[in-house]
Amino acid sequence: MNIPILLICLLFFGASFAQKEANVWHFGAGHSLDFNGGYALQASGSQMFTFEGSTSYCDENGNLLFYSNGGGRLPISGQDGGKIWNKNNQVMYDMQGTEGGGWSAAQSSVVVPAPSEPNVYYLFTMEELEFDVDGVVPSEPNGKGLRYFKIDMTLNGGLGDVVEADVQVYDYSYEGICAIRHANGTDYWILINQDTSGIGVYSVNQNGVQLAGVYPYPAFYSGFGIIKSSPTQSGVGAPCCNKVMTSAGLYDFNLSTGVLTLESDLGATWPNYFEFSPNESYLYASIFDQILSVNQLVQYNVFAPSQTGQTLESTAQVIESNFNGLYLQLASDGKIYFTEQSFGFTTVLGTINCPNTSVPTVSSGVLSFPNDPNTSIGFFSLPNFPSWIFYNNYEAQIQFGPDTVYLCQGDTLLLNAGEGTSWSWGGDASTNTSQFYTVTSPGIFSATVTSTCGLGSDQIVVLPCANEEPTDSSVANVVIPNVFTPNSDGINDLFEIENVPENTEVIILNRWGNVVFSSSN
Repeated sequence: MNIPILLICLLFFGASFAQKEANVWHFGAGHSLDFNGGYALQASGSQMFTFEGSTSYCDENGNLLFYSNGGGRLPISGQDGGKIWNKNNQVMYDMQGTEGGGWSAAQSSVVVPAPSEPNVYYLFTMEELEFDVDGVVPSEPNGKGLRYFKIDMTLNGGLGDVVEADVQVYDYSYEGICAIRHANGTDYWILINQDTSGIGVYSVNQNGVQLAGVYPYPAFYSGFGIIKSSPTQSGVGAPCCNKVMTSAGLYDFNLSTGVLTLESDLGATWPNYFEFSPNESYLYASIFDQILSVNQLVQYNVFAPSQTGQTLESTAQVIESNFNGLYLQLASDGKIYFTEQSFGFTTVLGTINCPNTSVPTVSSGVLSFPNDPNTSIGFFSLPNFPSWIFYNNYEAQIQFGPDTVYLCQGDTLLLNAGEGTSWSWGGDASTNTSQFYTVTSPGIFSATVTSTCGLGSDQIVVLPCANEEPTDSSVANVVIPNVFTPNSDGINDLFEIENVPENTEVIILNRWGNVVFSSSN
């Protein structure tokens, strides 16, 4: 008989979820946001004090490990000297104004795990362009540049401590720092403004931090701005490259080699603040329109230059013609948060909603924070994070897997229409209105899911198993002798099995496990 084989179908729905290492933000004057509930919740207790840049880092479950303003100035008029705080808001390390980067650097710091060292992290810090506002330190004529601190979270009962402090990597660099995960999923790349010549790429691996290359800026550009990368996933099956954006233009970045290639520049547009969508398809930039004398929020199609040959600038769509936002930062809830500016400072955040779509919306005044009582000013930037943490397509999508599957008798198939706000099923599941449907018999099944960011639909055809025959479960009365004596006396000379069903294979082994007889007839 033919024995039916159970076909196991793996079903997927099209949502790739962001990781949780950036689920807690610390920024400004004691401000904090917690995204572990799936949305931005204002939290208390932060000891942060910074004018611009900061960073924080959580474990894979979203539990805060530490945070930092990345450095500071010699404490004058209330300015912080730079610190690292643990999860209990206690000072882990005091930079005392002479170590780390600058508190007014737009991207003052960023964190990556130390390759091949569990529970150990690199905190990279970046100098501010105004490093000489209090006078130049003779031993540091170019400022503090790029430095790092190494933090071991197994120390101090799990609160962590610094095991390497203020290690200088390069001294002539300001404002921008970006972390990208290597294609191998273990190592990292750090990108900085390498003096005025170009972008410096540094490799971070088990051997430490080394310069991998410097890639010149276009001839028209020689500035120190922020650096952002698209949230491309690394590892097996991931694309070779992601996108890197600076005020000079859009680059391709090879995740394996660290090679940067300028793909498209924005000419005289020169956006200073920008961010990628979670699915890396779109780039958003806050750009000042010199003709209209207003700030605009502009969306660009990231893949158009490589796919169609268009310039990045030609794909520009104005999303908000009178945009009061400047610094943009992607969050784990799939939204891009921006600082709403008033004379360069802010106490208010807005959001770009559904940034993965061609028709995003903008919400102003989403979150507000009190002024710092010491300075009576707000803040200018938001925390800096490695972008791979935020990869998420966040679109309403369904992917039932193959268009056609086979369902054998007695089996069931669970269809998942994905996360959304409502579900509409069709075909042989037309009465269902929930996210899930269990298929018990062949048919055609379709579903449409609705979310705040659009619609998604898919269909699957379920057929009966090909050439399926019923299983013969009857009991055969097989007789097997327990002894025989092949001595030619005519009694028990043959080992004979009786009542064997058709199409049965018989194998006989001796006591040592060797096959002495086999037959399928």
